[in-house]
Amino acid sequence: MSTFELRPSHPEEVRTVASVISHVYGDGTVDDVLEYRPEEAFAAEFETYYLGFQDGQPVFVCSVHDYPTLVRGQVVRAAGVASVGTLPEARGHGLATQAMNELVRQLRQAGFHLTMLYAFREPFYRRSGYATCGWRYKLKCPQDRLPRLQPELPIRRLTPDQFELLDPCYQAFAREHSGAVLRTPAMWKRRFGRKPRILYALGDPVEAYFWATPESFWSTLEIGELVWSSPRGYRSALGLIGRLMHNQTLAEWCEPPTSPYLATYRDQGVTAQIERPTMMRLVDPAAVLELLGPLGVDLEIEVEDPTQGEMQLVQVGRGGPKVRVSIGVLTQAVMGQPCGAELVQAGLVAGRPEAQATFARAFSSFPTVCTEFF
Repeated sequence: MSTFELRPSHPEEVRTVASVISHVYGDGTVDDVLEYRPEEAFAAEFETYYLGFQDGQPVFVCSVHDYPTLVRGQVVRAAGVASVGTLPEARGHGLATQAMNELVRQLRQAGFHLTMLYAFREPFYRRSGYATCGWRYKLKCPQDRLPRLQPELPIRRLTPDQFELLDPCYQAFAREHSGAVLRTPAMWKRRFGRKPRILYALGDPVEAYFWATPESFWSTLEIGELVWSSPRGYRSALGLIGRLMHNQTLAEWCEPPTSPYLATYRDQGVTAQIERPTMMRLVDPAAVLELLGPLGVDLEIEVEDPTQGEMQLVQVGRGGPKVRVSIGVLTQAVMGQPCGAELVQAGLVAGRPEAQATFARAFSSFPTVCTEFF
């Protein structure tokens, strides 16, 4: 009978990890992977690679980023899962789903509360209880459709190693969103990437920032990580983007679901589409609900979880009317987008009407977006 084992990789298994990645995502050339991901990257302080072995042979790989993440203003420990892959010769037998289910179990044992990922195909991860939570809009705005705003704050250029000046602004922005990560210095370095950025900050202290990658004349101006901590910071950032667009054709940037641009400045010719929605999954629902504190209701929730052998019962407050949901639906409700009322309306919360109404009151809407790309 075939056996499967999943475990964190050992330091001496860097080339094994790179070999599996290279055969999943490339042509099997290990050195190409190690050039893009130097060996020291495999030992990052917040990232661990996992290997899956079938009958002792490595066939599965993924990485886990250890992120302090906000859920309705409370910090939980989240695992950002990336680089998921199974060797072609091992596919078609349910091994990847088995590996993801086992990963969730191990994350729970390791003390994680939440896991999140960017899916290549969402239906695959739904089998393991993940659900799409929140989103970000990618805006594409022609030069002549930008609002004519003047920056209200002083403008300066910073370098990536000055991230400490950006962190208070970023933290204020992050605390308004479920799914946002509170970055360590190593995470800031990873977020900026290997390529130097032209980084603009507005205000002193900083109330908004973004980085830009201008190309030649009449091209697309790509704006990276537009972040603001005040309305005037946001307006000043748009005003500066307008200045940068004098010799460009189109500006592209992302905003969270509560997009100020779409609410206030939208114009004909500007497009907005959902860009890289994040899938999330509660690993330890009871622990997260305890961290959130009183939700103003008394409720019992029966949770269907594919990684558990039986229904799990979670209590809110002193317990009360009972609903039944999948772990994915509970994750969406806890994160806040879609909210409890939307999930009830969609027919995804089973129970008596008074129990459904209690569920809707417990989990109000909360903007949800993951701030990291991994």
